[in-house]
Amino acid sequence: MERLIIDVIGQCSTISGACAIMRVSWDEALGVMQRAVMRGQERKEATVVKRIGVDEKAFRKGHSYLTVVCDLDRATVEHVSEDRTIQSLSSYYTSLSPQQRDGIRTTNYRSAVRSSAPTCGAFLARFWWSLV
Repeated sequence: MERLIIDVIGQCSTISGACAIMRVSWDEALGVMQRAVMRGQERKEATVVKRIGVDEKAFRKGHSYLTVVCDLDRATVEHVSEDRTIQSLSSYYTSLSPQQRDGIRTTNYRSAVRSSAPTCGAFLARFWWSLV
């Protein structure tokens, strides 16, 4: 049942629309999505990400933000954290092994990287995806 709910959420333009089709509450749909993300994270192998992109996504009215870290070569989401502070991105770097941190070569978020991944040599303007 959860797989079907995830598929319907993926096809609908809103979670509320998927909830109406599947006859589940928004909280139930959120729980399904959270469990799916946890399963995916458990299966994900630790790899060295050479080029990361960082973006800040706004959601809800009132300017609530998420910080999203992506592997630009594999087109995968590597990390999501609440807010848009340096600490939000630093939590990603602290979760990496020293080998993974040293493997990062390009990013677009200079301030959090300076202390966490000093071997990262290339930076692009804040709020823009790295295209190197």
